[in-house]
Amino acid sequence: MKFSIWLFIALTIFVILDSVDVEVDVDDTTWLERKTDRLIHVYEYDPNIGVRYRYAGDDFDKYMRLIDLLIKFKYG
Repeated sequence: MKFSIWLFIALTIFVILDSVDVEVDVDDTTWLERKTDRLIHVYEYDPNIGVRYRYAGDDFDKYMRLIDLLIKFKYG
């Protein structure tokens, strides 16, 4: 009996999480690196590639995962 209730709760949570669609819009935003306060400009986010960004003063683009942007940088 207890197992079936936990299974029902787990399946319900899975269905809810699977149906939620989160849209991320970080295109053309400015972020600060947490450790050094270096400024970066995020040009675009593509879920398949990641975040395309450039440090202030640099002439070339770099790429990182979205989770790295959220952990290592702060919006502002």
